[in-house]
Amino acid sequence: MARDVARRWIKKNLKSEYRLTLYAGASSRVKNISGLLKAFRDGKARIASVQGISDLGIRDYMDRIEIWSSDKDSLRQVKDWFEKRGVETSGLW
Repeated sequence: MARDVARRWIKKNLKSEYRLTLYAGASSRVKNISGLLKAFRDGKARIASVQGISDLGIRDYMDRIEIWSSDKDSLRQVKDWFEKRGVETSGLW
């Protein structure tokens, strides 16, 4: 019975999640990427014409930044914006 309840809860609350990794090297024209993304998520900054992504997750590592969201189209626009500015990405997956 507990498994059935858990299975129904998971199916009801399950969302697709898309991930993107940003690799900012010395050649990148964008500095403080994690700060920019956090301000974007909180509605304090804009990236191109992309509306804010409220469920944007950000994990900052020493050599890369991983972001994720359930909004695939907005995340694709963010990826394109960063690539135009010389930031290497893993592509959307």
